Amino acid sequence: MSIAKTAILSAVVVAALATVAYAQPRQQFENPSSVPRLSQAEFKKLLQAGTIVVLDVRSAQSYKDAHIPGAISVPIDEVDLNVDRLKGFKKPIVTYCA
Repeated sequence: MSIAKTAILSAVVVAALATVAYAQPRQQFENPSSVPRLSQAEFKKLLQAGTIVVLDVRSAQSYKDAHIPGAISVPIDEVDLNVDRLKGFKKPIVTYCA
């Protein structure tokens, strides 16, 4: 991956303030300010440790253009269709969409 794409993806993580969902019921996070947030440093640490699943909820084309290495593409309008698959990871899920 080029340095430019890596820089863009790093900015995406910071801009998106990666969201972590610890298998909590959806209604618990209806208030956006109650959703846990990660710093870029914390995100990198968890990603390198393999303790999270990174979920890219942008369009399939945006994912194809560039994405965080190891991220799984599930466009936001398809998340509900993939709930069982996502629960199967048994890890916290970090989403990004910017």
